[in-house]
Amino acid sequence: LVDVPVVVEKTPMTLSQLETAALTNRPDIRNAQALWGAATGQESIARSGWLPALSVQGSYGSQKTQYPQNNINYDQNSWSILAAVNWQIFDSLGSAAAIHEAQARTQASLSDEKTVSDLALYEVKQAYYRYLTQSEQLDVAQKSLELAQEMYRLNDMRYRSGLGTNADLIDAQVALTQAKTDQAATQLDYILAKAAVNKATG
Repeated sequence: LVDVPVVVEKTPMTLSQLETAALTNRPDIRNAQALWGAATGQESIARSGWLPALSVQGSYGSQKTQYPQNNINYDQNSWSILAAVNWQIFDSLGSAAAIHEAQARTQASLSDEKTVSDLALYEVKQAYYRYLTQSEQLDVAQKSLELAQEMYRLNDMRYRSGLGTNADLIDAQVALTQAKTDQAATQLDYILAKAAVNKATG
């Protein structure tokens, strides 16, 4: 096996920061929040059915009259404002039903948004603690590999100098191969754990 050095980086953010990043960046959370916002807007529209509708219209005019023989110019300005109020008094049952339906949709969308957010935060916690575990295991595997390499080096020197046996050297070689295998597997688990953190935070 070829030794591939791995640099174990510390987690750049705390769990709280990762959770905040997930709530901000994850598309599923943003979509749920948008649906809740839309439902809230529909509820506001439904509530407006209880209120009177006010409409205002205005107009302005100007007329200029000249009397050349008397050298008189006469300007006449006129303006008008028309206001109207429309209140559907006998539609209370329909408005109440629309409001009730809109409130139900708002509550449902709010519940969905909370469920999506809670699941996302749970995924972040799982990925974060798995990452910490794999970081520690990779460090242990690296130290075990270094120890196996040193033991093989010493046994090889003893064998070459006639102080060690071939069996000792073979055992050291087997231990070194196993340490390399374990380190490679742990390295892969570490990379996957780091990718899971990135995925969970969006």
